[in-house]
Amino acid sequence: MKELLRVLSNSAFLAGQKIANGALQFLFYLFLVNTLTSEEMGLFELGRACLEIGAGVAVPGLAMIVLRENSRRKEWWLVQGPVVMALLDKIVLAAASLLFLAVIFESPAPIRFVVLGLFCFAIYFQSTCSIYESVFLSLSRVQWAMSVNVVGNLMVLGLGVILVLYLPCPLAGASLALLLRWVLNHMLYTRRIRWIYAAIPPRGPAVPLPLAALARDFWPLTLGSIFFILYARVDTIMLEWLGPVSSIAYYSSAFRLIGLVSMIFLSIYQALAPSISRKISRSLPAAFGFVGAIGLALGVVGLGLALGLQVQSGRIMAWLYPESYQPATQALQVMAWTLPITFLGNAFGYFLVNEEKQGIWHYMGINLAGLIINITGNAILIPQYGFLGAAGMTVATDGLTTLAMILSALWITIQDPAVRIAPQNK
Repeated sequence: MKELLRVLSNSAFLAGQKIANGALQFLFYLFLVNTLTSEEMGLFELGRACLEIGAGVAVPGLAMIVLRENSRRKEWWLVQGPVVMALLDKIVLAAASLLFLAVIFESPAPIRFVVLGLFCFAIYFQSTCSIYESVFLSLSRVQWAMSVNVVGNLMVLGLGVILVLYLPCPLAGASLALLLRWVLNHMLYTRRIRWIYAAIPPRGPAVPLPLAALARDFWPLTLGSIFFILYARVDTIMLEWLGPVSSIAYYSSAFRLIGLVSMIFLSIYQALAPSISRKISRSLPAAFGFVGAIGLALGVVGLGLALGLQVQSGRIMAWLYPESYQPATQALQVMAWTLPITFLGNAFGYFLVNEEKQGIWHYMGINLAGLIINITGNAILIPQYGFLGAAGMTVATDGLTTLAMILSALWITIQDPAVRIAPQNK
């Protein structure tokens, strides 16, 4: 019972932190929208997409191994930490270099070079911070780390306003504020890790795993995460390739608002993740019914939100954004339909990720298919319909991947209907 309360407490704290961080980030985003031009916002959002893709490529697989192994033996990080960070360095260098080349080749103007370079440089610091957060979580010290994260976002809000208002190049100031936030987090996290492990002597000599063994152990999860983050954010990069840079600003204004709403409700899944994992270890039918009931309930909530946005999207956009962003109203109406789809689909996504026999492979394959469908659809729709085509393709791809996850989870459940662990007598 004590362990259960600890896990639930950490999960609830993480959910609250995500909501707080999301609100602070959205406030800074609104400030930028009302300060920068749509072309400048488009370039800023392109840099943000690079940062999210780069960290999404580098972190999840390694974060999973750190969380799993260090939870079992807290001295594990003392031995494997340098190996993990060495592998992270290689992945980050490759991801940041490829992303920078992908977005800079069209127009290597000085301002593009500086802004996108700052964001790609920030990939390293955000990635290392995410790995350190997994260490804190494994040691049940996540509250301190998440509090630092919230303070970091407060710093971005304050420092970012100053840099944007007083630097000769406001766009560079906004990008620099985000980089400095992750640099500060990195420094604080590093010192905290060293302080914690200074009081934990190793139990005995141990030989660290080689880089190849570490990468091989978690490549399916890493690939699944790479496919997911690319599938979720590649539309922004394709808008830069196939449309005017201002279209990124319009698209992102709807995307960020939908993302904020989604973060509030999808944090429920993060709080319930331990329960989902335990149910899967005992009985797949019970776990399938559990996630299905939660997904259906949240899907109904998402449907109500989507219907409300069809009516109120114009007022919301007029209240939050300047008049020049009113073309994004239609994008918000279209992307609102992702709410019921993702609220339902995430339930079965958690099911697949926690079902280690087949689920993680299905998860990887579905995200790869989603990436291919999204790229193909955007290549067809963006030249003709611009950011509205990207919004419509997001809804279509989310719908197809959600259906695939439901069918995949159902098939796995049918294949293994037995109770895996007999319930203990009270």
